Amino acid sequence: MGVKVVPARQVVRSIRATRVIIVIADMLPATRSLTRELSQMQKKKSFRFSDTRLQSRLLKKLRSRKIPFSVGAEGGIIYDTQGNLNDRIERAVSSVRGEVFPTWQLLFCPEDWVTRYAGYMEAHGIKYIIEIIDGKETFLLSLRYRPHAWKNL
Repeated sequence: MGVKVVPARQVVRSIRATRVIIVIADMLPATRSLTRELSQMQKKKSFRFSDTRLQSRLLKKLRSRKIPFSVGAEGGIIYDTQGNLNDRIERAVSSVRGEVFPTWQLLFCPEDWVTRYAGYMEAHGIKYIIEIIDGKETFLLSLRYRPHAWKNL
């Protein structure tokens, strides 16, 4: 004996089943509002180089390529992730990264590890740039380093 799930708004006149179960699935207003906000947040991204010289280069590239963006309160770019805009901005950011390191990688870590990683890299003479991606600090460094192999962090 099968169970048929029918949308709550659909009027059911006759069904050849021995049991009909109507399921109403909805969200609480607060949850619906939070879901809408999260959905909107994911459509916007932000990026900033902590180095003002690199950030200026990025802004210049974006303007010369006529890529739409806005500048946030802290000087970072804010952009919409829909369409091919995200790819165009990523290419501009990558070209600035490539000016610093011909081959590069991003090192992501939990917020409470940022100072530990920065201290380790400074103590070992590892050049890095801090990037702020969607409000989180990330390290840009040369691909020749292997952070996963670092000891005594």
